[in-house]
Amino acid sequence: MPCYASCRSAAHSPDEFAEEAVALREQGFQGYKIQVFGGDPVFAADCLRKTRKAVDDKFPIMFDTNSQLSLTDALTFGKEADELNAFWLEEPCDESNLYAYQELSRRLKTPILAGETSRLSEMRNFLSTGALGYARGDVLIKCGVTGMIKLAHTCELFGYNLEMHTANTPILDVANLHVACSIRNTTFLENHHPIFRFGLANNPLEIDSQGWVHVPQAPGLGIVLDRDWIGAHTM
Repeated sequence: MPCYASCRSAAHSPDEFAEEAVALREQGFQGYKIQVFGGDPVFAADCLRKTRKAVDDKFPIMFDTNSQLSLTDALTFGKEADELNAFWLEEPCDESNLYAYQELSRRLKTPILAGETSRLSEMRNFLSTGALGYARGDVLIKCGVTGMIKLAHTCELFGYNLEMHTANTPILDVANLHVACSIRNTTFLENHHPIFRFGLANNPLEIDSQGWVHVPQAPGLGIVLDRDWIGAHTM
């Protein structure tokens, strides 16, 4: 499964995002996601603009505003994202505001990625009303592996991709990798900072030189617990 790298900090300056994107691209990652807090569309646009300038026009740049923009600000920033060829705009507004997601999906070229914090039963509201461009999910919030497979097939029937979220928890994220590799309507697996790959003796979430991760071939999830590490970190 090809991987994009989520930014290693949410406290970057625009220049630091740009520098990190270049460094992670050189490591082999096939995309880069900027994540910002604070709900400032001007700052968000500056981060995206400088990062796009630092990498080529075709390198995928995702953008996550953590549900902190108003609809007005999301439209303002979204127009910048359109011009700068963002791959997706993730969680721009509070996910309970379905109207905002419908308007953004209708008025912007950049696909809106939605559903990360919504329960499995709530995803039909996004899918049936055209309130997203890509669906979002993981095994933690979407009722496990079975729930994610149900969601993937439902998204496929509606004509949507289901893009895999990872949650900084290695066993769950290996399960997300298995789901991603078992469906066809997905593009990338999210890859977080290596600090979150704790407690495993093998590292199936490590990318190869081409930016791919590989499903482990051992039984079950294919993980090997690092029992020494677990023992050393158990109270």
